[in-house]
Amino acid sequence: MKEDLQEQEMFIRNVNYLKYAKIEDGMQCLVKVRYKHKGEMATITNDGENLKVLFHKKVGGIAPGQSAAIYEGDDLIAGGFIIKK
Repeated sequence: MKEDLQEQEMFIRNVNYLKYAKIEDGMQCLVKVRYKHKGEMATITNDGENLKVLFHKKVGGIAPGQSAAIYEGDDLIAGGFIIKK
């Protein structure tokens, strides 16, 4: 079923910070899990060198190795590669 492929949590490795030196724990941002994804709001926390993304709603199409982009409004603030933990 489609619902079985939806997840609420993911991790991002090889994070490239663009706007800030790092993302503060608890920051709420729009996160896109693929190029044409409209994005979903999520709470971001640091997990060592990685970022933990907890989506406010379940998201489909999360796949390890794909790029993830983190936005604050229209500003791209960070990006990296999706991993599972």
